[in-house]
Amino acid sequence: MRSARLHGQPRGNLLLNVGPDATGVIPPQAREQYAGIGEWMQRAAPGIHGAGRAPFPGGFAWGHVTARGTSLYLHVADRQATTLDLPGLTAGPEAARDLATGSPVPFTLSEPDGLGRIVSLELAAPTDELPRTIQLEFAGTPETTGGLVQAPGADLRLDIWAAEAGEDGSRRWEFTMGTPGDYRVVLLTKETFSNADPQWWADGLTGTLVTDQARREFTLRREGEEPYPIIHYWKLIRSEIGQLHVAAPGTQELVLEDLPVVDSKWDKSGANVVALRLEPIGERRDDEAAE
Repeated sequence: MRSARLHGQPRGNLLLNVGPDATGVIPPQAREQYAGIGEWMQRAAPGIHGAGRAPFPGGFAWGHVTARGTSLYLHVADRQATTLDLPGLTAGPEAARDLATGSPVPFTLSEPDGLGRIVSLELAAPTDELPRTIQLEFAGTPETTGGLVQAPGADLRLDIWAAEAGEDGSRRWEFTMGTPGDYRVVLLTKETFSNADPQWWADGLTGTLVTDQARREFTLRREGEEPYPIIHYWKLIRSEIGQLHVAAPGTQELVLEDLPVVDSKWDKSGANVVALRLEPIGERRDDEAAE
């Protein structure tokens, strides 16, 4: 189901495959999973059929966003999420509703200096095991300020596809931070190769993290794992590569240098980079606390 949401975001097509067991029968678990996907697709249909990429230049930890006409559709995979912040919008929505229940979703609109408009939604608890889908209705086509913007106090994800690629292989991100403080810079790379034998070939690779304050060399190590939402048998690998100090709200820049970045599951020569994530220091993530 995570794969279906992700492929719907950029108007992609998804081929799902399931085979029978040794007796020629489709496993009950597969039938249940396909039934769940079908139920979710019926519920979230306005945000899937004819929908495409949302105007946000980055991803969200809680799920994914699609756009269709004058609406945004928030596909909320995180069952624990009770509030959502959408930063950088040029205008606020006129209404918000939960497609599972039809109930309105309360929201507020704020305008911190330099951050554009931020829509904050208060979510009700999930009514079943399926992802929640929230529709935001706007007066016109929803737009953003165009840059990566941190919601105050939150993590900020810098996706690899949002980076500017240099001729020397570097990757550069420019973004706006809303909350001063110190942040961990975590590099998220992914396992690749086969489903039966996932490999993480980035172990021991070196690079340089460049901030406004310093240049810091780093070595990639497997410091934690997270689910990879596209292919379940691969993991995202966490590697802390440095820190960022934000003295005041405003524009920041990060550059990755000297790290070979590849985009092939067969290529052992570099790191399959997914994103950088800036995490406020002093706040432990749920997946870290559970270890």
